[in-house]
Amino acid sequence: MRDAVALQSALLVAAFSDPLEAESAWARWQSTSGWEQHVDFESYLLLPRVYHNLGGRGVDDALYQRLKGLVRRCWAANAAMRGVLGRVAQLFEADAIDAVVLPPGALLLHDHSAVLAPDTLLALEIDRRHASRTVAVLQSAGWCASVLSVPSWSFPGFIAASSHLKMTNAAGMQLELHWRDSLQTPYRDIVPTKIAGHPVGSLSTEASIQFLFIAPGMGNELARISRALLLLHAAPAGAAWHCLLRHLQERSSPFLHTVTALSGLPALQPAQAHTATFPPAPDTTDAMHTPSFARQLAVRWSHYRRLLGEGTSFEQSVRYLPGYLMGKWNLQYPHQLLPGIWRNLGYHWRRRKGYGA
Repeated sequence: MRDAVALQSALLVAAFSDPLEAESAWARWQSTSGWEQHVDFESYLLLPRVYHNLGGRGVDDALYQRLKGLVRRCWAANAAMRGVLGRVAQLFEADAIDAVVLPPGALLLHDHSAVLAPDTLLALEIDRRHASRTVAVLQSAGWCASVLSVPSWSFPGFIAASSHLKMTNAAGMQLELHWRDSLQTPYRDIVPTKIAGHPVGSLSTEASIQFLFIAPGMGNELARISRALLLLHAAPAGAAWHCLLRHLQERSSPFLHTVTALSGLPALQPAQAHTATFPPAPDTTDAMHTPSFARQLAVRWSHYRRLLGEGTSFEQSVRYLPGYLMGKWNLQYPHQLLPGIWRNLGYHWRRRKGYGA
């Protein structure tokens, strides 16, 4: 384990340190990594950055000469993804839809030769209030929703219940739309930028690092650190460096010392143990029972109408309800609705009678 960390740390130094130290770290990594047999994806992420960092140093080993081909392949693949993102941004600009490009795809805005996994989705965050309009705009441009079993007349209800939606175009490119609830606090730092001349938003460097370490599906620790350092190299920010170091310190990361050296900042002080005290749990002996079924139903109906938006009529709300329940209960087909409704009614009836869930 210690040898693996030392090897990965050497590659981080080769990618982001000053050229003289990077050249020594690169020689150490390629002589002991066994790259002839296999290069793991986390190391693969950093190789284009190594190529750019060591450019002009006269490095002439066998692997370094191969990196030029890797950089060109990444550039070509990213150009295709940037083209798709630019066309989507053009559609959104014409319809006044604000979109935020989420990591790791947001690296395309800064680094044209960044390595993205073959299954990386372009992820955009959209205000939930604009979700139905966003899907309609993309469908008019030839994009198809991955959920085909939801009736088209009830699809807005499904959108209201879901947290995200995948869409695919004719070329097989995938786009993942994430809904941001307007009632919740949005990301604090959104930076306006452009892709192919069309406006989009992206998270600030500090917010991107927080996203990389919190969001699922971002890979292991080294992959998250590598992407954070790539963002910091493209858009350096002192507060973002502190944010990254705090995340590593909280996780007792074995890469903390290496990343601290790359940051040029003094080492963080050891974190103090939390001594917070919590108030005693309230006595619920004489608390009121669960609200009546009618009351619960009224509250949930009100919440459902709020998700659909103020302009939704009662008739539309009823028509969208099957799609909403399919999204809420993760159902694949409409015929599963009746068993789902029966199951939920039985659950609430048992609670009311005190039989347990």
